[in-house]
Amino acid sequence: MNRDGSNVIRLTNNELFEEAPTFSKDGKQLLFTRQIIEMVDTTKISNGELFLMDLNGKNEMRLTYKQGYDSGGKFAPDGKKVSFYGPTTDKNYDIYPLNADGSNIDNLTMDAAEDYSP
Repeated sequence: MNRDGSNVIRLTNNELFEEAPTFSKDGKQLLFTRQIIEMVDTTKISNGELFLMDLNGKNEMRLTYKQGYDSGGKFAPDGKKVSFYGPTTDKNYDIYPLNADGSNIDNLTMDAAEDYSP
């Protein structure tokens, strides 16, 4: 929508919850988290993955494919990388950087503390 609240446009139409949208540095794309129901347990939402799409709702691309609820994605100042928080296999939350195309995911913090909000 415009800054004054006019011209509201719905970009997604999914049954599941989507959250934490943020603009790319050039303002042409939107990064967000979508809840995903795991096939092993369809009674609860146990996963969240980062997605990127154009501001017109087209060219949607899933960036993350890891277990657990990943969210809080933010672009690096140069727009080439994205960071987010998500659980490890031990269910401890760490911060993960990856390229803006979804490649080269890494665990940046790898510590015992709960790390959020990159």
